[in-house]
Amino acid sequence: VIIKNASDATVTGSSTGADLKLYQTFSSAISTNQTIQDYREQANIRLVTLDISTVVAKISNGTLQNFNGIIYITDTSAAVNGVGAKRGVRIKSGTVLPTGGLTIATNNPVYVQGDYNTGGAPPSNTGDPTTPQVSPYTRQPAAIIGDAVNLLSNAWNDANSNAGLGSRVASNTTVNAAILSGIVPSANENYSGGAENFPRFLEDWSNNSLSYYGSMVDFYASQQSIG
Repeated sequence: VIIKNASDATVTGSSTGADLKLYQTFSSAISTNQTIQDYREQANIRLVTLDISTVVAKISNGTLQNFNGIIYITDTSAAVNGVGAKRGVRIKSGTVLPTGGLTIATNNPVYVQGDYNTGGAPPSNTGDPTTPQVSPYTRQPAAIIGDAVNLLSNAWNDANSNAGLGSRVASNTTVNAAILSGIVPSANENYSGGAENFPRFLEDWSNNSLSYYGSMVDFYASQQSIG
């Protein structure tokens, strides 16, 4: 599946057969023109949001068959009069992934909101990170690939994104996925932040925990998220 948002066209596809089912599924699963403030980037980010639960439901009820579990999303739309140049892809409602796994890739930065690939709210959300999923859910192979990967907690609220850090307080959240993305390399006495800064954060995580299970792979220097 290739989802494009150039000139506000949402999903590529055709009007017949399997392509139509893909088109209808992903048209219903994505929302466009949502905006949040990213304080790390010091900019508003226009988001295309992918609701994973909608895709999983279509797979479960047989609407989507032979889906290979790979989604590529890109927003190549231009800024209007120099405003709104920053783009991003948000992934939400991803507690349950399709059997066999899911890879989501984009050339834009990614914002993963809430628990991911956990089957629900796992015990780690009470402060115990040793159980990253809900029984009997089995964690699926998962990869998130982007220019940068930002992790937003279960408590994230778009309306607070433009407020101070005290209004952006995280809650315990668990993510089970490989992260492949770029970094802002250390240079001119500026430190990139290391592994603990590889997934990026926009909330106050004091007294709350992110439980992360996966592999972190730095492939390149970020081109869009360079704050």
